Amino acid sequence: MALQIGKLAKRSATTLCGALLILGMVLYLPKPVFHVALAGFGVVGAMEFKAIAQGFDVKLLIVPVVITVIYGIASLYVPQLNIHWLPFLVVALTCLCTLAPPHTVTSALPSLGITLAASAYLGFSLIGLSYIFALGTEGNDHRGRLLVLFCFFVVWMGDSAAYFFGSIFGKHKIAKVISPNKSLEGAIANLAGNAVALWLGQITFFPNLTGITIGALTLVFFVFGLFGDLVESSWKRGSDIKDSGQIFPGHGGVLDRVDSIFLTAPVFYITVVHAGI
Repeated sequence: MALQIGKLAKRSATTLCGALLILGMVLYLPKPVFHVALAGFGVVGAMEFKAIAQGFDVKLLIVPVVITVIYGIASLYVPQLNIHWLPFLVVALTCLCTLAPPHTVTSALPSLGITLAASAYLGFSLIGLSYIFALGTEGNDHRGRLLVLFCFFVVWMGDSAAYFFGSIFGKHKIAKVISPNKSLEGAIANLAGNAVALWLGQITFFPNLTGITIGALTLVFFVFGLFGDLVESSWKRGSDIKDSGQIFPGHGGVLDRVDSIFLTAPVFYITVVHAGI
């Protein structure tokens, strides 16, 4: 795929605006406001998922998806909302919703499946970001804010490297049916971009990152970022739509812009907690 200057300029401008928006939100919004903003992105993402579901002629249940996001974020402020109960509650609520009209015995199971997929893919990722943000200590939330920015930085460094190198040098396709533009060369550039971003983080804000941790996180960001991208692409391909939305010119919707974050954020949170970053 040749590198198109016009498309590149549009994409770069959107990326810059998106990066500035994320930077401003993470650095300056009070913690509760940031979490409300995340919930808002969750609602937008759920609406985009609804459009994808319509392409399969399946009804997405918005309520369980939104409740997944709100419950998970609220559990940071209300200890009684045990996060470990969330998967059970989501499944139970979704099953209950499929019994209500206008569902039929033939539409209930497909609706259940796509709603649970949306809840897991969208809900748990935003919950992961909210938990990363909350890692700061009382009176000093800089650590959590830096970690959220670091997560986006590593993912977007990999995405940018994959886009540029894949556009110029990409010859060997790795997912022709799901995402025809994905190439082995782009994937290798993605891996290298993740590694460089993690190394830059180590020499600036996170000196306690060891070589082993950098290696492990490089694989985490690469594997889960790529899978998150391909999963969303496969859903769009099956639904016969190009973009999940139009909120970001040159990138599409919320799901398109942060698809590499979705599976990465929860795993990054677990790694941060256990590795003591």
